[in-house]
Amino acid sequence: MTQSNHLRNRVLVVEDNADIATIICDFLDAKGGFRADHVEDAAAALEVCRRQPYDLLIVDHLIPGMDGIQLLATLRKSYGNTPAIMMSGNPSIADSIESGVTAFLAKPFSLSRLLEEATKVLRAPG
Repeated sequence: MTQSNHLRNRVLVVEDNADIATIICDFLDAKGGFRADHVEDAAAALEVCRRQPYDLLIVDHLIPGMDGIQLLATLRKSYGNTPAIMMSGNPSIADSIESGVTAFLAKPFSLSRLLEEATKVLRAPG
């Protein structure tokens, strides 16, 4: 995969652990050619999405302000159906996630798995 494949794809990572978010963003930027931004809570995610459209959202399930599922529902009402990958350290929530989540990754996951999933989600029709 070349970096130019995703050069125009903007990704927002919503993760309250700054170290994890930095690792994810740096990897997506360097290995996937994405332009990844990071915010640490739901309020910041709502604000940044109001100003800037994103091609993909990568959202932790447990974030300050509201959970990731509530955040995605709120974003969808205002900004449309942006593809979203939900991350969680609790794999049992995968079965309870309804619409609004395109893919689910249980923590811990490999960065290459995240990149694979992001690429697949962005290539999916619709």
